[in-house]
Amino acid sequence: MTTQVATLELSQAIAFELHGLFRALDLRIQTPELVRQKLDAASRRIDELLAAEWTLVPDSVTESIERLAELLRTWTPDDTSAWAELKAQLRERYAGLSTALRRERVKVPELRPSNYARSAFHIGAAVVCLGLVVLLSSRALPWAAGAFAAWAWSMEGLRRVSRRANAAMMVFFRPIAHEQERDRVNSATWYMTSLVLLALTGSPLLCVTGVAVLGLADPLAGLVGRRFGRVRLINGRSLEGSLTFVVVGTLAARSAMLLVDTTLGSGTLWLTALAAALAGGVVELASRRVDDNLSIPMAAAATAALVLPLLGGSAWG
Repeated sequence: MTTQVATLELSQAIAFELHGLFRALDLRIQTPELVRQKLDAASRRIDELLAAEWTLVPDSVTESIERLAELLRTWTPDDTSAWAELKAQLRERYAGLSTALRRERVKVPELRPSNYARSAFHIGAAVVCLGLVVLLSSRALPWAAGAFAAWAWSMEGLRRVSRRANAAMMVFFRPIAHEQERDRVNSATWYMTSLVLLALTGSPLLCVTGVAVLGLADPLAGLVGRRFGRVRLINGRSLEGSLTFVVVGTLAARSAMLLVDTTLGSGTLWLTALAAALAGGVVELASRRVDDNLSIPMAAAATAALVLPLLGGSAWG
């Protein structure tokens, strides 16, 4: 058992080294020196594990490590023309390793590559949802949101009982899907679930606040953090990305509030928007077990509901 624990810890260290290699490949300003440094570190870790006694490690972990070792041995960091292909292969093989390790309750970082199509989809979905809040009554909105969520969870069920259906959906949604979503509930499903919970509040103000913070602040913060983030925080987040989240979230929430009828003063709405964005930013920073597409809008809406009475208003007034 001790050997197994030590080997899983070494596998975890490999995952962190590979995460660093992927980040080096994903930087806006890429240098062969930095990539070579990260590649050497990851390769050393893998060689250390391959030389150790690891027969007690689950086959899924073993296979993932061997596939990664094969990939890194056949690639040189100076070949910058192959970096895009390496990123794609590294992302796919890292997803296999991270999934296998999580099954053994080993915590590893997720790869969050820049994905402009996914970010655009995220923002577009928010715009559509804001439109539904404006167009539909408070009674009709839960039914509409529930229909979307029911469809999403039906697809999740189909993915669990049919590997072929899962593979087909991953191919179809490849432009906007993360590889690690192959073996777990995807973020879009949690997004739609959060819409149901927001709609059930019966407050258009809370609905638009939660949707705006999630749909605009989250994707833009991710893009800024991955491209320009230098000051690292917890869970792979950056100070630059978190600050972007709060600023964009405040502006987005306040702008979205203009879409619903309210007698609240401008100062009250600005302070409520800021509080909601701060809450969403903290939750986004700390989210690990709960998908942030569920936790962010819930935190933003709940904070707005709590702050408004302190400012002399109400989310249902």
